[in-house]
Amino acid sequence: MIDLLSRNKKHAGVIEVFEKMRAAGYFPDAISISQVLNAYGKLREFEKAEIIYKEMQEERCVFPDEIHFQMLSLYGAQGNLEAVEMLFDRLESDPNVNKRELNLVVSSIVEKRKKRLDDASRISSQRRERLLAEPLLS
Repeated sequence: MIDLLSRNKKHAGVIEVFEKMRAAGYFPDAISISQVLNAYGKLREFEKAEIIYKEMQEERCVFPDEIHFQMLSLYGAQGNLEAVEMLFDRLESDPNVNKRELNLVVSSIVEKRKKRLDDASRISSQRRERLLAEPLLS
């Protein structure tokens, strides 16, 4: 059900079904967790995604690397580079995590952030140049 809702971009529905599963005592699989994290990200509810991620870890859920990488991406989308760094440090010391893929994911997040900052700087410079080029009104 979660998969069907996710494929049809019914993000609120994904979350609703997931919450009902949890309330009924069902332990979700990694695919369901991934789809819920994605749904929260699409709805820009990053804090709720983080809560689910941490709750699942507290319940001793063993995630495939992709779930950790997805959480890193959500932190990046949120602009929370401090959280990216903290999770990266923790995952880097985990012997079960593929370090090559981890480094690729984090590098991608940092590059996207850098590009956004470069774009913002360029736009700001262009606006400043236009303002300086306009004649002063008396």
